[in-house]
Amino acid sequence: MARSQGIEDLGFRVGQKYGADCADPQLSSLLRQSPTLYHALVRASELVNKTISRSRIGLLQPPHGEHTYFYHRPSFDTHNPFIDQIDWFGLNALIGMVRVFAGPEWRPAEIGVTTHHAPCRAIREALPDTHIRPSQPYAYITLDNALLGLSPPPHETTADASTILDCDTVSNDFVGSLKQVLQSYIQKSDLGIEFAAELCNTSKRSLQRTLTENGTRYSEVLDQTRFDAASELLQDLDIKVTDVAHQLGYSDSAHFSRAFKRIAGVNPRVYREACSH
Repeated sequence: MARSQGIEDLGFRVGQKYGADCADPQLSSLLRQSPTLYHALVRASELVNKTISRSRIGLLQPPHGEHTYFYHRPSFDTHNPFIDQIDWFGLNALIGMVRVFAGPEWRPAEIGVTTHHAPCRAIREALPDTHIRPSQPYAYITLDNALLGLSPPPHETTADASTILDCDTVSNDFVGSLKQVLQSYIQKSDLGIEFAAELCNTSKRSLQRTLTENGTRYSEVLDQTRFDAASELLQDLDIKVTDVAHQLGYSDSAHFSRAFKRIAGVNPRVYREACSH
């Protein structure tokens, strides 16, 4: 129908307008609750893969590469007559998710599509500086690894730990409040859930239940709290990464690096280099 009406870019147009919310009407808001773009895309992938039957999106990170591939695989193969429209709809959904963090003008340096022919003029005009590669095994957009550690937009972020005493910046949600409290004890090596439950004047089981109701676990809250502190410390180029790890209660820098990468998508040194440019 799109071809018969001369609308070759129908999937592209629909994706631009509705793509970012294709899995859940509140997806953009959910993305902003993550501490980094990488963490947001991992959680969004989990949500989409549960919500849309047999369709898959996810992140591929080649070892030692400078780019990450954010990909989309539909539930049918490349011989399906709808593949052109689905490819571009899905790609715009991916671009929309990234733009929640990177801004509305962001465009990927490269896009891969499963179709064998070049995109129509309207798509090329909308993505003038993007290299589009046809005949790929799946549709994808490339992300510079430096983008993965991006924080959500300023007006959506939770209060900074250094201003915790300012009543105007204290978080009004349970998870945000718990993170702020933990910031004061972040240098302790033993920040187990029992310690957190005592701080909250509740039982371990009640704390676990409350966090589950808020869509998270204590280990995630603690990792995000340490990440927030680490991202600030790493801005100071005079502080060694190993010293940052020790200041945050990690037994060794390797453990710190793994925990940091789970949230930022890159290790602390790469994150620091990206922030210094």
